Amino acid sequence: MDGIDAIGDVYTNTVESSFSLLKRAIVGTWHQISAKHLQAYYSEMCFRFGNRKNRFLFRDTLLKMLEAEHVEYKKLTQDQARAA
Repeated sequence: MDGIDAIGDVYTNTVESSFSLLKRAIVGTWHQISAKHLQAYYSEMCFRFGNRKNRFLFRDTLLKMLEAEHVEYKKLTQDQARAA
């Protein structure tokens, strides 16, 4: 090891930590993921990782849910071919 384990604010431990959280979410929370909703999984993990030290995370999550666009179940579960 040459002693360089960071580029700016990005450390190898940060990258390993984010992948560890993703793997635990897949195994423990979602159990499996689909390509159809991959962007949603990724967005959730980015939000979780970016807010992991937020003391007001529950409140902030509720506020985001209140301002989020409403998606009907029928639209959420329709086939990709019909959605385009």
